[in-house]
Amino acid sequence: MAQLLEPLSDTNPYALSQVQPRTKPDLPEQVLGQIKWLNFSEHPGYYLWDEELNTNRIVEFVNNNWFYLITYDNDTDVYICSEDRIQPYSNNTGYWRITDPEHPEHVPEELPPVASPSAEAGPSSLQVPRQHAETLESDDRLPLQFAPNPYWDQEDDHQSPEDDYQEVQLGTTEPETDVLAAQFQHILDLED
Repeated sequence: MAQLLEPLSDTNPYALSQVQPRTKPDLPEQVLGQIKWLNFSEHPGYYLWDEELNTNRIVEFVNNNWFYLITYDNDTDVYICSEDRIQPYSNNTGYWRITDPEHPEHVPEELPPVASPSAEAGPSSLQVPRQHAETLESDDRLPLQFAPNPYWDQEDDHQSPEDDYQEVQLGTTEPETDVLAAQFQHILDLED
C-alpha cells in the first residue's frame, strides 16, 4: 500500500508532499481501469498511458485518488501534489469506492432512512371508510349474497340452499366496491 509521508496542502495545489509508492501490485481491477503494473528495472510501479505525451507515466493510488508521481534526487524521493490528482474515471482510470467491502478503509453505504408515514404524506396503505352496523341485529348490515353453484343441477328436484334465503341483487354499490378493493389490497400486501 502506498503511504503519504506528509499531508497534501489545502492552500497550495503545487506544494509537493512526499509519498512512499507500492513495491508490488495490490489493487483490484476496478481501481486500475487502464492502469498497468510495469516492472521497469529502475521504477517498477503502476503506469498510465499518456496520449498527449505518447508515453507511460508513473502513477500511484493515494488517499483514494490516482496521482501522477514526481521524482527527484536520482529518483529516490517521490512526491505528489494536489494539482497532479487524476479525476476519478478520467484518463481511463478506475476508482475504488470507499463503500466497497474490499476497500481497506471501508465505510458501509448508508441507506436513506425509511420515512415514517405522516399526516402530510398520507397513509402508507389503502384505507377505505367502512359502513358498519351499530349492533348485530341492525338492518344496516350488508345483505348476504350467494354465487350460483355450478354443480347444482337446476332440472333436479332438489332445492338449492340459497332458495331458503331472500334473493338479493348481485350488483354492488360504490362503498361495497371500495371495501372489496381494500380487502383485496390487504391480501396482496400480505403475500408480498
